[in-house]
Amino acid sequence: MKVNTEWLKDWVEFDCDPESLANDLTILGLEVASITKPILSLDKVLVAKIIDIKPHSNADQLSLCIVDDGNNLSEVICGAKNVRKGLKVAFAPVNTILPNQVKIKKAKIRGLASLGMICSAEELCLEDKSSGILELPDDAPIGQLFSVYLKSDDYVIDIDLTPNRADCFSIYGVSREIAAHLGKTLLKPKLKKANIDHKEQLKLEIKEPKACPKYIGRVLTNINNKLDSPIWLKERLRRNGLRTINPIVDITNYVMLEIGQPLHSFDFTKIDSSVVVRFAKKNEKIKLLDSKVIELNPDTLMITDKSGPIAIAGIMGGDRTGVTNSTDSIFLESAFFSPKIIAGKARSYNLHTDASMRFERGVDFEIQEIAIEMASKLLVDITGAKCGSLINISEESQYPKREDIILREDRLETILGIKIDATNIGKYLDSLGFSYKLISGGLKVTPPSYRFDLSIEEDLIEEIARLYGYDNIPVISSEISEKLGYAKEGFFSKDSISDILVSMGYNELITYSFIDKEIDSLINNTKNQISIINPISSDFSVLRSSLWPGLINAAKENLSRQHERIKFFEIGTEFSRKDSKILENQSLSGIMTGLRSPEQWDSDNYFFDFFDAKGDVEALFSLNNNLPLLSFEKNDHQSLWPGQSSRVYIGENPVGWLGVLHPFIQKKLSFRSPVVLFSLDLDVILSSKLTKYKDFSKQPFVRRDISLIVKEAISSEEVINIIRRKSSRVIEKIVIFDLYRDKNIGIGVKSMSLGLILQDFSRTLTDDEADILVQSVLDDLIEKLDVKIR
Repeated sequence: MKVNTEWLKDWVEFDCDPESLANDLTILGLEVASITKPILSLDKVLVAKIIDIKPHSNADQLSLCIVDDGNNLSEVICGAKNVRKGLKVAFAPVNTILPNQVKIKKAKIRGLASLGMICSAEELCLEDKSSGILELPDDAPIGQLFSVYLKSDDYVIDIDLTPNRADCFSIYGVSREIAAHLGKTLLKPKLKKANIDHKEQLKLEIKEPKACPKYIGRVLTNINNKLDSPIWLKERLRRNGLRTINPIVDITNYVMLEIGQPLHSFDFTKIDSSVVVRFAKKNEKIKLLDSKVIELNPDTLMITDKSGPIAIAGIMGGDRTGVTNSTDSIFLESAFFSPKIIAGKARSYNLHTDASMRFERGVDFEIQEIAIEMASKLLVDITGAKCGSLINISEESQYPKREDIILREDRLETILGIKIDATNIGKYLDSLGFSYKLISGGLKVTPPSYRFDLSIEEDLIEEIARLYGYDNIPVISSEISEKLGYAKEGFFSKDSISDILVSMGYNELITYSFIDKEIDSLINNTKNQISIINPISSDFSVLRSSLWPGLINAAKENLSRQHERIKFFEIGTEFSRKDSKILENQSLSGIMTGLRSPEQWDSDNYFFDFFDAKGDVEALFSLNNNLPLLSFEKNDHQSLWPGQSSRVYIGENPVGWLGVLHPFIQKKLSFRSPVVLFSLDLDVILSSKLTKYKDFSKQPFVRRDISLIVKEAISSEEVINIIRRKSSRVIEKIVIFDLYRDKNIGIGVKSMSLGLILQDFSRTLTDDEADILVQSVLDDLIEKLDVKIR
């Protein structure tokens, strides 16, 4: 939201510099993003008058103008089509340097001297493009510096408004905050009713009073919309971020910026019979002002006539009744639409307008008549419009309820740590426009019609704190117990897990819980997606059923920026549907893709693979002492590469997945190297087993190596599990030191060599005992896995 200081001073007097004002606004909770000067240097440019004009003797398209700048008469050659005798203009004498850095010099044009330039708005950097010279009104004082006339001692303050502060989406709203903070008087918008010049009316019907409890309209005729809007109006729009279009649109935009009420103008001659406010019908369509044709949802509030929709209420008008430069009569709308009805509708159609931004947050439901009268007065003064009577349909019972809030003095003291009596609290509330009554121990407060963000006592305490000044609240040390709390044994914190993964080379991410439904279908193959009713955009239309889509998108984004090595993890919530309930599950998920290690001269470059992620998962469960219970079972997952995916188990319980992203998905998403993923149940990782001391054996160990030929489908995990079950007391460690495939040993099989470390805690094993144990292990493997001994 942009506001300029010169316009703010129409409503509240202040003399602080723009930096101090910006600081005050930020303290009030209206964070200032930037401060800029809206007008570049206009030194030496003067307000002047063309007192005479003659045809150029040597050029049909040029004129010789006599310009009076208050001190001198200058002859100036001008080729603009709108130049004429008696016109007030912006005149740049010789040696003036314009904002575009053009220096005005004495020139000879087609044989005649020209002592200056009559400027266009474009040459003064007031417009991007203009077709003629800038025309000033008759009351512009000749000889005055143009910068003074334009009030160039002005600053534009850009405020990053939070969605809850809809009351500050206007010059008046920000002025109210400044007045309250500085203790100044705020001028009030006055209702000045326009003179009624004709009896033209339009039938109006509100079929949905809950959605539209107030609708005011007026027919205005005799409008000259081909005129240029006056420069003061153009400048105020420009400085606040809006471009000028034509007087009708400029005036409605001006009123919206000034007091926060969006207005809409319909070409009166194009409306069929009457105006009806209703919800859209099934399969109904509308062509909007931006020429976009959309199919409407039945819960979309519409402004319609006998022939169909003419506007999406509170969002955008339709093309059929749109105002053009030739429009000479309009139906002017000023309405209050329920924020609940408008919220999210613009986004659902991929639209974003100034009107929708205000209506969905809530506009003051008491200013509609003031707004339409302000616009009517400006249309009369600027375009010569004739006004008809107001058509006002209001259902006060459907206005937003202003529930009383009890504000207790002791509660305020508890939260802020300071004592403010009810009288002083009342002064703060008065300055913000609140109604209240003093009661025992506090106040009964009624929020004003423009504050939709206040509903509980703490909201009011925040308002008091803002005006009291956060910097004025003393710092008080908290009282804490001298007794330290107990840390629960056998519990891993999320921070500990994050620290461990970071030490393993991962970066932590926080991605959105809302994702694109197409990505969700592609990666998760979710059958019963949980759709968002009013998504921000189509990219955030469903709740994620796993963390993988967010991690994959982040990996793609980083790879596109030439990062060659990606290791990300996220701890977050996954959502699933069971019957009519939505379930939440905390998950730890990770992704790795790209180079396993940074490029070096003494090593080859390898991509991350399945076993890199498997090792990291094993390390995690080793740290929480669950490694002995950890196992990986070969299993297929719709998102993972068949043959390179595993179900992760702790004991008999499945706790996650691990594998390489399916090649079809990798190709679809344009990954050039394998993408390895894992997903684990966070609660299992957080539940650490207590560390138990294990004495080391003083007896020597015996090593026996075995080489097996096993079927390709048999995993090393299966082989090791059978060996351990045979004699876990004596078999201290098992290592795989060789894996070999060759056509000479057979198709569909592999050679696996393992080292068995045998050790008894009580005595030294003999060679015979070791040989007997190894033979027993081999017999078991032959029986259960049909292995062959090499």
